[in-house]
Amino acid sequence: MFSIIITAHNSEKYIQETLDNILNATKNIKKEIIVVDDGSNDNTLFLLKNYRNIKLICQNNMGVSAARNKGLKNISEQSQLITFIDDSDWVSNNFFSESITFFLKYKNIQIAISPITIFENKNEREHFLNYRFNDYKEIVNIFSDYNYIHFHIGGVIFKSELFRFIDKPFDENLSFWEDAKLINNLLLHTQKYGLVHNSRYYYNRDDYNSLSKSSWKDEERYNYHIINNFFSLINESSKIYGKVIKYIQYVVIIHYLQFLLSHNFKFINIDYMLKEQIFLNLSQKLLSYIDIETIDELNIEKRYKYFLYNLKNVRNDNELENIKVYIHKFNFLKRTIIFSFSEESFNLNNDSKVYIKSKKTYKDAKFVKKEKKDMLYFFSDDFSGNFYFLKLSLKELFCKNLFIIKDYKNNKVINIFSNSVFKRVFKRVFKRVFNRMKF
Repeated sequence: MFSIIITAHNSEKYIQETLDNILNATKNIKKEIIVVDDGSNDNTLFLLKNYRNIKLICQNNMGVSAARNKGLKNISEQSQLITFIDDSDWVSNNFFSESITFFLKYKNIQIAISPITIFENKNEREHFLNYRFNDYKEIVNIFSDYNYIHFHIGGVIFKSELFRFIDKPFDENLSFWEDAKLINNLLLHTQKYGLVHNSRYYYNRDDYNSLSKSSWKDEERYNYHIINNFFSLINESSKIYGKVIKYIQYVVIIHYLQFLLSHNFKFINIDYMLKEQIFLNLSQKLLSYIDIETIDELNIEKRYKYFLYNLKNVRNDNELENIKVYIHKFNFLKRTIIFSFSEESFNLNNDSKVYIKSKKTYKDAKFVKKEKKDMLYFFSDDFSGNFYFLKLSLKELFCKNLFIIKDYKNNKVINIFSNSVFKRVFKRVFKRVFNRMKF
C-alpha cells in the first residue's frame, strides 16, 4: 500500500487540483490518502469534506511538522511506501507506478527521489538539484557521490518501515528546513538513496503559502536555523562517523550560500543577519567544519568562495595577479569610462586607491559607487564591487593601458595591463552585431 500524506493550511485555491491529480495518478494503485488540515480558516476544510476517498484529520494550527507527524501516526499497518505532497503541488501520472517499480527492483533501498519541476509565474524550470538525473545512475552512495545532496521533501518516497519506531520524525520546533533535517538524518544511517528518473514532482512556487519565500521574514530562518539545523547534522555525522562527512559538508554549505547569493537578496531580512555579529560568529564556527577542498569544488562565483575562505581565516592573495578590468560604461565623445575589477580583487582593502598610468604620471580614478547586490556588501569589503570613473586621453583611449591598485593597508601594489578601451569596446559591439546577424 502507498501512503500519501498531504498537509493543508488555507489552501482553498489549490487543494482540489492537488487531490484530483493524486486520485488520477493512483487509479490502479492500492493507496491511502491522508490529509491533515492544520487549522485552516478559509474554505479548505469545506472542500476537503467533499472527498469520501481520503482520510481527513483536523488539528489546530500547529505547523507543518506537527501535521506531517500526525499523518504518519495514522498510516495503516499495510503501508509499504510513504510520500508527502504539499497542498498546492502535483505529480506526474506515473509518479506512483514508477516508484513502486523502482522499489521492487532495489529491495535494499529505503529512500528514493524523483526530479523536481518548479512552476512559477506560469513558467516551468528544472530544480537545481536535478543535476543528479543527468546520467544513468540509479543508486546514490553518499560517500562516493558526496555532491549528490538532497533537502526537499517533494518527490521523496520512503519505505514505511523507516518510521515504525520513530516517535516524531519531523522536528516540531522547526518551521523551516524540517524536511531537509529529517531526510539527511535518515541518509546518514541508510547511506544510500535511489533516483527514479522517469517520474516528476511539480513544486508550485506561485503558492502564497510557500515557505521558500515567506521563511525569510522569520527570525528563526537565520541564527536559529544554523544552530538547530546545520549544527544538528554536523553533530549527528560526528556522532556516527567521528567526523563531518563530505556529503554533510556539501548539504550545509550549499544551503548556507542561500544567505549570500544575489537572487535571495530581495527576500532577506538584513537586520536579523547583522544583529550583534551573531550570524558572522556562527558562520565562522560553521566553516570550521567545512574543508577547503569542499569550498574549492563549489560551482559558484569566486567572490563567494573568497568570503568562505575568509571565514576560515584563509586568504588567496596568489589570485591577485589574475585581476582583470571590466568596463561597464563608455562614452566615446567624452572619452570616459566606468569600470570595476574582477572577483580576484575581493580581498583588497576597500580604501585602496586606483590609478591609470599616463606617461610618467599617475591619474586618479574617481570612486563612483559600491554595488549593493547581495549580503557581501554588508559582510566584507569585496573590492570587486567598487565602481570607478576615469576620463581618458586620446592615447589612453587607443593604446594598451596600465591600471594600478594601491592597497596601502596591506602594503600591496597590483599592476593590471589592459587592451585599449577602443579595441575592447569595438570587439564587444562587433560580437553583438555578429550574433544578431546569425539569427
